[in-house]
Amino acid sequence: MFLSRPLHCYFSESAVVKQLLVAIIKDQSFQTTTFASTTAQEQSISVSNPIWNTETVTGVLRFIPRFFFQSPRSIGSQKGFRHRAPLKQRRLKDEYLKAQTGKLILGPAAHRDTEKVKLGLKKATEFFYLVESHFGFVHNEATCREMALVLAKGNSLRPLWGFLREMSKKGLVNTSLVTCVIKVLGEEGLVNEALAAFYRMKQFHCKPDVLAYNTIIYALCRVGNFKKAKLMLEQMELPGFRCPADIFTAVNDIDKAVEMLRRMEELKHGTPTTSSYTPIIHAMCEAGRVVEAWDFLVQLVKQGSVPREFTYEKVRNALRSVGEINLLDRNYCKLIEEGIQKRISHVTKVKPILKRETVAVEE
Repeated sequence: MFLSRPLHCYFSESAVVKQLLVAIIKDQSFQTTTFASTTAQEQSISVSNPIWNTETVTGVLRFIPRFFFQSPRSIGSQKGFRHRAPLKQRRLKDEYLKAQTGKLILGPAAHRDTEKVKLGLKKATEFFYLVESHFGFVHNEATCREMALVLAKGNSLRPLWGFLREMSKKGLVNTSLVTCVIKVLGEEGLVNEALAAFYRMKQFHCKPDVLAYNTIIYALCRVGNFKKAKLMLEQMELPGFRCPADIFTAVNDIDKAVEMLRRMEELKHGTPTTSSYTPIIHAMCEAGRVVEAWDFLVQLVKQGSVPREFTYEKVRNALRSVGEINLLDRNYCKLIEEGIQKRISHVTKVKPILKRETVAVEE
């Protein structure tokens, strides 16, 4: 094992921290004798100047994945640029069997030292409970989040769910923490597991917000699960839904969103509809890419869909604000306005019918 930097570059707050890191690296037992050489001042726990605080505890937990989980041969550790292969949903059982038989494992876990990962997980867990039992540190949301991320990065799922349940009973698990876990699991190629974390939020006494939806939708898109991503996006766009979609839903980058739509068409995952185009058009207007927004609106009409009235007005106003109102094509404007009017007429006709049916049932 090696360190890219000396220990003092990672932590300089206390000799206790340095000694504990050495114990972690050398796989030594966390005993009181480990800290025998510390001064009496460092051994005394003071409220005003404690040895362990949120910064030092989270710092140690962040150090463990960098040291134990990363492979020197991983793409992220190499200098220069290399094209990354598309992310795929990982199968941990298959990877375990391949590791047992010495077969090559591809993806985020390629060239990982499984024994080193196990050691890192073991030491992180021991350390988390050591600072609480031996040094009197009281864990908070920040330290719980870092510990959960260590388990997620180490692909230790069963302990992860157990840890989150335990911490949720103490009121230390919130939506932000679970969203971070979802993000890491998605980056690890464990998208099904990220989806499980999303649906387990209720068990952890928290509810998903827009950021949580955006994170899981992006993770689904990365592995090509556009069908599920689209269903979740359409759920957000339901009238009165408590997490309405924002301009960054699905992806945070407009060009990636456009690429995703093109890929959906190429893979024949269905023709993108208003629900797919609307967030991109709105994002383009916000980013000042008004002409492209109008082009997308025209593509939507060509495919036989009618944009929402709000979207149509947003594009018109954006073109007017930049002095490009002359780009509006009368024929397409007429098709859009007629389609919007038909939709409004249909809705107004349906409502009285539904009302009469409701009255009839009550009678």
